[in-house]
Amino acid sequence: MDSIQFLELLGSKPALACGLAYAEGVAALKVDSAEQRALLARDGSVLSRLLDGRPAIYCMISTPDEQAPLKDPGDRDDDQGPGREEEDEPDGMVDQ
Repeated sequence: MDSIQFLELLGSKPALACGLAYAEGVAALKVDSAEQRALLARDGSVLSRLLDGRPAIYCMISTPDEQAPLKDPGDRDDDQGPGREEEDEPDGMVDQ
C-alpha cells in the first residue's frame, strides 16, 4: 500500500486516524522514510511535495444565469440551426 491508498483508507475509516492504529498503519506502508515522517507528522504540504502534488487546488461552482424554465426539454430555440428546417419524416424517409 502506498501513501495515497493509505489516505484513501483513512477517508473511508476515520477511526484509523487516531492513536496507535495510525502509527502502525504508517509503519506498515511500503514507502520511503521521508513519506513516513510526513505522514506521522501529519504534514500535508511536505507529503504533497514528496508526491509531486500541486501546490494549490481550487474548487469553483458556476451557476447559470437565471432564466425562465423551459416547458419541455425539446422546447429549446437553439435546437434548430440557422437555415435548417424541421423535418416531419424520420431520417432517411422521404415523403413521395
